[in-house]
Amino acid sequence: MKEEVFANTYSSNENVISGVREAAHNESCDLTRLEILILECTKSKPKSETKISREVKINLPIVSQVITDLMLKGLIERTMKRRILFYKEYFSTNLEGLIALDHSRRNATKYTSFCQALSGFKDRSQSILVDLTSGSMSLKLIVGTVKLVCRMTRYVLAE
Repeated sequence: MKEEVFANTYSSNENVISGVREAAHNESCDLTRLEILILECTKSKPKSETKISREVKINLPIVSQVITDLMLKGLIERTMKRRILFYKEYFSTNLEGLIALDHSRRNATKYTSFCQALSGFKDRSQSILVDLTSGSMSLKLIVGTVKLVCRMTRYVLAE
C-alpha cells in the first residue's frame, strides 16, 4: 500500500494569516470555547474531522466550520495522506495554535467567575425572552428586530 503525505496550511489571503500569527505572538488572539476544545483535541496528534467530532461530542458540520476558521487564523494545520486512490485529511495544532491556547488558558483563570456570571445572566435573559414571545408572533418579530439592530450596531462600532 503506497502512502504519500502532503502538509499544507490553508490560506486564502497570506496577509490575513501573517496578521493572525503576529496576533498570536502578541498574545491578543481570542478563542471561542469550541476552538479551544478542538485545539486541545488535536494538540497531541493529528486527527480526522470525524474523530475530532466524536471526541468533542459536537456535530460534524459544526466541527468542520470551526476547523476551517482555525485554519484561516493559522492555528491548525491540515495534513493529507494518500492511500492508493483516496486522500484522508488529518488536522493538528501548530505552534501558533499552542501559543494561542496557552494565552486563552491564562486569560480564562483571570475572568472565570465574571464570565460564568455573565453567561448565566445571558442564558436566563434568553429563556425569559423565549417565554414572553412564545405566544405572540408580533413580539417575536419585535425582539428579532431589536437583536438585529444591536448586532448591526456592534458591527459598525467595531470597525
